[in-house]
Amino acid sequence: LSSEGEVLTLTDPSGVTVDQLATGRLYLDQSVGRPATGAATVTHFLSPTPGSANSSEGKAGYTQAPVIYPDGGLLRRRLPIEASSSTPGAELRYTLDGSDPTETSPLYQTNLTLPASAKGVIPLRVRAFAPGLWPSRVTTASFITAHPHTLSVLSLVTDPSLIWGA
Repeated sequence: LSSEGEVLTLTDPSGVTVDQLATGRLYLDQSVGRPATGAATVTHFLSPTPGSANSSEGKAGYTQAPVIYPDGGLLRRRLPIEASSSTPGAELRYTLDGSDPTETSPLYQTNLTLPASAKGVIPLRVRAFAPGLWPSRVTTASFITAHPHTLSVLSLVTDPSLIWGA
């Protein structure tokens, strides 16, 4: 199946369609199917269960990933940064330390202005949360405040625990 999603069709031996399921977007190490309760709804599961019933918690899908504007890059002055998600009612949470945002991270309200005390490369990471859906993928934009540089600058962002350990 394509990660962009496809229609999965189950047929009987004579070729008659028994069931169809539109998967929607698929992510690595996650699955989509029907819940073990027998409900006809399409459900996304964080824990695949190959060859077994879908017994783990499932949700209707994923919150749409946020969009950050501007995309990141060199900041010559502190500009308001905008973030949005196309999922109705989504709540955006952010971090400025490279860690993945959680439901307890600061809440994005309207525009975000980076703190004047923040210097160097500031990794803004935003995730959207909505009722009944799994959280979105994390969107990251790196803002560079210290300049000029005599070499090209490349910013790689990851959760600090992945580099330094938990």
